[in-house]
Amino acid sequence: MNAKEKINNIINLINEKHIDMYFNISKEELDKYIDEIVEKYEINDEYSLYYYTNMIIKKIFGMYDSHTKLLFEKGDFYLPIRFKYINNKLYIIRTTEETQDLLYSEVKKIDNIDINKLIEEIKNIVASSTEEYITSQIELFLINGYKIKSLPSIDSNHDEFIFTLNKDGNDIDIKLTRDEGYLLPINKPKENYSCEIKDDKIVIVYNKCREDYEGQMIEFVKKLIRFLKKIIYANI
Repeated sequence: MNAKEKINNIINLINEKHIDMYFNISKEELDKYIDEIVEKYEINDEYSLYYYTNMIIKKIFGMYDSHTKLLFEKGDFYLPIRFKYINNKLYIIRTTEETQDLLYSEVKKIDNIDINKLIEEIKNIVASSTEEYITSQIELFLINGYKIKSLPSIDSNHDEFIFTLNKDGNDIDIKLTRDEGYLLPINKPKENYSCEIKDDKIVIVYNKCREDYEGQMIEFVKKLIRFLKKIIYANI
């Protein structure tokens, strides 16, 4: 099966799952765009298929659907760091004990490719209606080795990446690969679906649109009810 046949199979599956996949683009326009992608780019492995299929999916839905995307069947391949993208700069904000010397370094390059070029490649496949969502996807994309390998500028034939970092004004190169170690708790995101009372008001933390475990939303709603009763009774 060639690249175009694989892409068309994926697109047909998406079409089966959507009420109207062609609300934002006509079938003729989409077919032409797929032909252009297949002719222009070399799609010869799972990484290039992942990247260019997601580029096509973005073309289909534009800003209207950020959830439909192609995923790697084999799961995730996480690096031992976490990022924050601020003012067009990428910083390391969490590490493992083994990589803690990297904390708060600015990422300048990956495999000698300028980080801004890689970020632009990520933006090419991220469908979103807000800049904030794109920022979050950049931070998540670059901790996943499989996704890094899908970027056109990165060689997909290795699982070890050379990060060029700037720490205290000095550039350093560090090799990073898959790491199953625990991240240190510094800058750890708050638990999803959490809440607290501040100044007689309920402050809700809602990080992601999914449950961390079965029944979490029901548990959270019950907690909210208890907090509401506490506020109501305090003001009687």
